[in-house]
Order: sequence, then C-alpha cells, then structure tokens
Amino acid sequence: MKRCLLFMVSFVFFALPHLMFAQVQNGSVRLNVILSQVQSLTVNEAQSQVDLHFSSKEDFRNGVNINEQNHLNVFSSGRFVVKVSAQSDLVRPGGRPIPASTIAVTPIATGGVTGVPGMITENRVSLSPQVARPIIKSPTHGTIATSFDVLYHASGEGYALLDNGTYSATVVYTIEAE
Repeated sequence: MKRCLLFMVSFVFFALPHLMFAQVQNGSVRLNVILSQVQSLTVNEAQSQVDLHFSSKEDFRNGVNINEQNHLNVFSSGRFVVKVSAQSDLVRPGGRPIPASTIAVTPIATGGVTGVPGMITENRVSLSPQVARPIIKSPTHGTIATSFDVLYHASGEGYALLDNGTYSATVVYTIEAE
C-alpha cells in the first residue's frame, strides 16, 4: 500500500504537470518592408490654361508675369527632378511664332513639406521645345506632398512686331527619379 501511495504521489507531482501543459515551441518569421519608387506630379486643374496679357506699352517693354498659386503638387518616395518643356514654339494660325525661349517659369515651394533638405528650385527657366529643363530637384530624398506656385514670365521681346491675337503652346511638366 505504501508503494501504491508513493507511486500516486510521484505521479501527481512529476508526471501530471507534464501531461497538463504542452511543450512550448518557437517559430520565427523574417518581416520585410519593401519600398518602391512612387512619384506623382499634378497640375492644378483649375489652372489648365495660363494667359499672359500684353495690354500696355509697359507690358511690351518690360514683359508680363502671372503667378499661378498651388500650380504643381509633387509626391515622390525618393530623390526626384521635375522638368519643364514646351511642345512647340507659341503659334497663331497664319502668323509667325513666338519663340518658346521668351517664356520662363519659376517654381516657388509654398505648401506641404516645403523644407525638404537639399531641394533646389531654379529661377526663370526658359522653355524649350527641344529640351526638358530641370526646375525642381531633390537630390537627398523624396517628399510626401509639396505644392509649388509657378511664376510665368513672358519677356515681350519682339512681341510688338507680331500680329495681334492669341499665340499658344502646350507646356509639359515631368517628374523623374534621380
């Protein structure tokens, strides 16, 4: 009887706890976060047409400016450059063209994350139908969302010698990874 009692006590203290609790096992997983290059450049839809009016002799002498507020919005998950070009010189049916190079743009960071370290904005970049020219560059990293005013400037150089009317060209903005 002592033996049976000793067996039962030993069973309760030694074997039963192992039967009641499962053994702990470990597993592991490697977690990766993969960041892809994502870029977005939008032009304010309400400003899809920019008009530079020459209506006085001072305009023809000094040129004219118009500041389009919040004109561009840029998002980039990495380093980037924004470029501008004209698809052609400014033309009017039946008239001589206005050289695109007489029009310049200047971007000014105004909203969102404007203090992106190392961001460069160029001053008065002349349009060119042949070459997309850099106007904004972030050589260090991307931006969550930065908006830019764009100042358009027409020099007026030689404009007084042209026929009156509306001269047009399409301006194209592009964003590229650096």
